[in-house]
Amino acid sequence: MRRTAAACAAFLAVTTAVATGVPSTAQAASGKSTVRIHVDHHSSPIHLADISPGVPFYAPVVTLSARVTGCTPGETLDVGVEATQEGHALDTAYISIGATEFSCPEAGAVSPAFNVTAHSADRPLHPGKLRVTWQVLKAGHDALTKTSQVRVPDQPVSKRRLELQISHRTSPIVIRDVNFFGDQPDLEPATTATATASGCTPGSDVFIWGEAVQDGHLLGNWAGTHPGYGLTQCGSDGVASIGEEVFGSDLHPGRLRLTFHAYESSPDGPGTLEVTRSSQAKVPA
Repeated sequence: MRRTAAACAAFLAVTTAVATGVPSTAQAASGKSTVRIHVDHHSSPIHLADISPGVPFYAPVVTLSARVTGCTPGETLDVGVEATQEGHALDTAYISIGATEFSCPEAGAVSPAFNVTAHSADRPLHPGKLRVTWQVLKAGHDALTKTSQVRVPDQPVSKRRLELQISHRTSPIVIRDVNFFGDQPDLEPATTATATASGCTPGSDVFIWGEAVQDGHLLGNWAGTHPGYGLTQCGSDGVASIGEEVFGSDLHPGRLRLTFHAYESSPDGPGTLEVTRSSQAKVPA
């Protein structure tokens, strides 16, 4: 699966639109706002969530939350958040248009919450401290910001162990239309590689994805293009499996180098499990 920074960035629609609410006459005249930001200094545990505004794409995230008080009922606030961990920027997943806009209710307070995820697989999100900056925009006023430290809680220790097995033989090569979006056919040779994760919690969500290399070239795959691709459920026997279709104009019978990753996360479970394994596989003639 191609988890490059550019690919992840394409899934993260970060908006900074100015709010359209109209402040009261007194507030506009003074230029002062009674809005205050109250930060929750503890994030959620690390868990698996969809971070894409379009085609589902799942990744480890934490949820950051705050409470914004002092707004005028009926006005619109635009709220956003940025976070870093050990000096490295995290990505905020705004997964729908208008996700940052909040209409102030009669109580005069809103409670925004957003997921953040690692920008690069080389620096995965982990328990520890985050530096978080919240920003609130409202018409007629300067942006209100507040920066605080937030702690990502430690993961519960699991007595289980996730195992990953990769089939050493793929399916025969077939010609497939690999353009999921369907605007025009893109026919290429394709084969299916299979991976199985065992030791997961029955009923839990398991995300399995992989990469295939042949003759030193990274092949294309369905990752990030097929709806819900990679997300499956652990069976009653504690096993989850998936067949990943890999393709490329130069794909041919012979050896492939496969690297698969499996990730299980359930907020109500005994902990998060993650495993990576590489193996050779043969593409039959």
